[in-house]
Order: sequence, then C-alpha cells, then structure tokens
Amino acid sequence: MAHPAHLYNGIKNMTFAILHRDGKRKAYHYLNKQYTTLPKPAWYGLKAELDFFTGYQREFGLTPSLDYGIKCDFSGFLDNKPCRIDVTTNIDFKHLKDYDELQNNSGIPYKIVVMNKETGKMEDVFDLNFKSDNQGGKVFDIALFMPMDYNSHGDPRYNPYQRIVSINSSSGLVVEEKQSVTDWYLPDIQTKMAEISEAYQDCDDNDTNEKDKLDVYLAEAAKLLSKSTNLQIVGCGQTNSEIIDPRTCETEEVTHIYWKHPVIKDLLGDEIFEY
Repeated sequence: MAHPAHLYNGIKNMTFAILHRDGKRKAYHYLNKQYTTLPKPAWYGLKAELDFFTGYQREFGLTPSLDYGIKCDFSGFLDNKPCRIDVTTNIDFKHLKDYDELQNNSGIPYKIVVMNKETGKMEDVFDLNFKSDNQGGKVFDIALFMPMDYNSHGDPRYNPYQRIVSINSSSGLVVEEKQSVTDWYLPDIQTKMAEISEAYQDCDDNDTNEKDKLDVYLAEAAKLLSKSTNLQIVGCGQTNSEIIDPRTCETEEVTHIYWKHPVIKDLLGDEIFEY
C-alpha cells in the first residue's frame, strides 16, 4: 500500500500537470474523481490548494511546491515579499513551533493561507514570522480590553477601548506599549462575559456555550483590531481586581489572557505582567 504522503503528492502532481496541460475544468474533474481515493481531510486540503492556485496565481506569483517535509505548498509573494505558503482550511491544527526550525534553517518567511472549503475563496493570511524575545520565546501583540470610564456622577461614558501591547512569551512581561484603539465599540471582556452568561443561563451546558461564544467574540475582535492597527494581534486579555486574601479582602490586579490564537496558544501563558 502506498504511503499516504506518496499518494497525496502523486495526486497533487497529476492535478497540477493536468491544470497546466488541459486547463482548470479538467484539473477539477480529475481531482473530483479522487474523492474516495484520499482521506476526506486530505482531499479537501488538496482542493484548497487548487482553489488557491487557480484563484490567486497571478496576484501572488505562485509556484507549486512538492511538500517533502517543509510544510510548503507554494512559493510566492505576499505583501510583495517572497515567502513559503502553507494552505489550509482549518488553522486550528497549525502550530508555530512546527515551523520554527524550518524558518531558521532556510531563512525564508512562512505564511499560512486559510481557504474556505465551501466557497474556494481566501479567508485569511497568518504571518508566522514573529520576533524572538532572546529568551527562547517570541514577541506577540496582545489586545488588552479596557472597561468604560465613568464621569464624576458615576454615569458610564460607554467608551471601552483597547490597549495594544507587545509581550515576551517566555516571561509574560509587557515590553512595549504599541497604541490605544478607540475606533470601535467593543465591550470589555468582563462585560461581554456577563452578557453571554445571561443569555445562556437556562441552557444545560451553559459553561461550554459561554466559552465558545466568548472565543468567537474575541477572535472576531482580534481580526478587526489587527486590520485597523496593521498589527497581528494573537491574544486578548483584561486586567481585573482579584481577592488574594479572603480574611482581609486584600485585592491584586491580575491580567488574564482569555483568548489565544490557535497557532501560538502553546507558547503563551494565561497571565501577563506589567512592571
């Protein structure tokens, strides 16, 4: 029996050879006939590669690559810079640590392109090229959600905003204050959690529902903030006062990370620290 990687590469080579020789329609016809030959995730992955190439070849100067363990489906130009491109329909299964050695050895930057397997359109591009923090970790940009302010009468101003900071993943320390974003009305995390909790209070599995809804909210907020700041925001957090001594009601300010991008979640702790 053929090795799965050998089978996949053989069908990929044939698909792109037919595309080059006979055109798009026949390439898709051949690939559709392989639906039962490949495992379903592999087939959808190969279709995503074909969708990406046929839809964006000229725009990104794409050249197909035979993946021999380098996690590269194409070479091309994203943001007018040469890079290796890994195509996927589900970025949740991609992890930054799997690309580190490849990038260090080659000196070539990597980017992940996320394709919608239903529409065949590109949904997102994730840049894997993070600065090293010189302590064995990376420097990540995080959005810290700030609650609304109150006027002198105690009335809310309805002006939540976000601080964008850079942190060292190895220490969790804030190393740079990037900017504050006041353009969007994005409720702070505690407010959003209270809204979600109220909406799901009668559900049997409300804890799971609440966590899923919060993740969706913060993932979309991170995308919005990334676009508006031209940064790659990979985490969302908030600072809260927490009781550290029940006897005296002594409190401490703690900054929790409530959402992490799946690509970097293994490299980022649950708290960050400011001094």
